[in-house]
Amino acid sequence: MDASSDTMSGLAVKLASLAGLMSATLFCGLAPLCAVKRLGTGSAYSATQGRALNLAFCFADGVFLATCLLDQVPNYLKGMHKAFDNLGIKLQFPLPEFILSMGFFLPLLLERTVLTYKDQLERLALLVELSVQSQGEDKHGHAPVTQDVEEEPGCKGRACEEAASPSTDPGWCSTVRSFVLTLSLSLHAALQGLTAGLQRDGRLGLWLCAALLARRCITAPCLALKLGQGRLRRSAVAGSVLLFSLMSPLGGAVGVALTRASTSSSDLQQRLAKFTVEGVASGTFIYATMGEILQHEAGYAQSRISRLGLLLTGFAVMTGLVFINI
Repeated sequence: MDASSDTMSGLAVKLASLAGLMSATLFCGLAPLCAVKRLGTGSAYSATQGRALNLAFCFADGVFLATCLLDQVPNYLKGMHKAFDNLGIKLQFPLPEFILSMGFFLPLLLERTVLTYKDQLERLALLVELSVQSQGEDKHGHAPVTQDVEEEPGCKGRACEEAASPSTDPGWCSTVRSFVLTLSLSLHAALQGLTAGLQRDGRLGLWLCAALLARRCITAPCLALKLGQGRLRRSAVAGSVLLFSLMSPLGGAVGVALTRASTSSSDLQQRLAKFTVEGVASGTFIYATMGEILQHEAGYAQSRISRLGLLLTGFAVMTGLVFINI
């Protein structure tokens, strides 16, 4: 009777901790939207507000960079190698690193496919518009006006067509990377919640939830800032923050359910599957983080030292949280 009551009380504490984690993450994530009214609306910022937001974006870049290099990737590689060691499998091929690479190339393929499809639609719309205009001119008895297009030397066939194709819109790239960033962070949050839910020791599970809470209070507002920087609407930013907030409790609930019906062999299989998904999520997170940092840092020529200082500050803050949780 006492054992069952202790189990129920531990379960209640764990679920309450996950609910508190969700509430705190949602509050911190929506705070930038409430503080900056124009964030995610596409409206122009004032000069002072624009500079402040640019510095805040650099801080967020540092946070995500530290999360990627010091948290996600090392934990994934360590857990993956440990899972294979427990299964008695000695790898001759760097499978964990290969899974990480596939996670990196998957969003790259997605982004290139979306942009190619978008360019084809724009080219088709342009051809339809020109066709409608020429038909209208023919009906009114006017010959279509043609202009001699000077062909560049060495430009023939498909090469000329590719040269005349629409240029890649950096806004679309940023939108795709924002989607990838949200997806990878949400998967990582779900897996961390799963780890907390799988803990049979109530105190250890509570400590993991507290550690996640400290990180979420930093990561959630940074996610909202980066999504606002990616020209997403306020509703899309709020929905992404809500999704990110729900993933840890959802993963924790799944972990609690798995602890009630699991064996030692199934535990190893679950860990292997968990780390495989985490490897793909870590690879996508590397792509989204590096792509956003390189794109936005290359696009600003002012306040380089201040921007670098804020990036290093964000990196240092997240490094401190990772160090405390070791």
